[in-house]
Amino acid sequence: MHHHHDRMIKTLLILCILISLACRMPFVKNSKPSVTIPVSTEAVEKLKSNVESAFEQSQKSGQVSIVITESQITSLVTYELQSSTEPQVSGLQIYLRDGQIQIYFTLLQNGLSLPGQCLVNVQTDGKGGFNIDILSAKIGPLPLTNEMKKMLSEEIKKAIGNQIYTNYGNLYIDSISISDSEMLILGHIQ
Repeated sequence: MHHHHDRMIKTLLILCILISLACRMPFVKNSKPSVTIPVSTEAVEKLKSNVESAFEQSQKSGQVSIVITESQITSLVTYELQSSTEPQVSGLQIYLRDGQIQIYFTLLQNGLSLPGQCLVNVQTDGKGGFNIDILSAKIGPLPLTNEMKKMLSEEIKKAIGNQIYTNYGNLYIDSISISDSEMLILGHIQ
């Protein structure tokens, strides 16, 4: 039982790290939401305990339901990134709006400070899995090429897929929806 929790938390961590890495690679300014997302260790703890209770519930009901907030995902990725030395990411903000994950950050490398931005779409594939679609990713004035985006989304998908399906061969994701600053993942145990 307990392994399930740890693995799911790991899966989420990996998801978050990958999304953050996706945005780290080599930006016309799009309208970033004006609200600042708070970063706290409490938010990370809350996310972990939410994931644990979701899986405890699933043992009884067979249904899995996880809600992730902007503050939780931003905090999680921010703390994960603190261990990386070069390049450094600062001022990370991950918004869950309009059905998309919108990521804004500043990349510090070789004394340069570049604004970065990344729009990601996550969708279920109708077969219990999901697809990652990087809509746009820019660092400074340079957009990522379609090739790079394709490679990146494949990598993200593979890494998460490996985690979820190795550990949760029986988890079927029914829907992933993003709105009002939250991501809702619904699924069931097959």
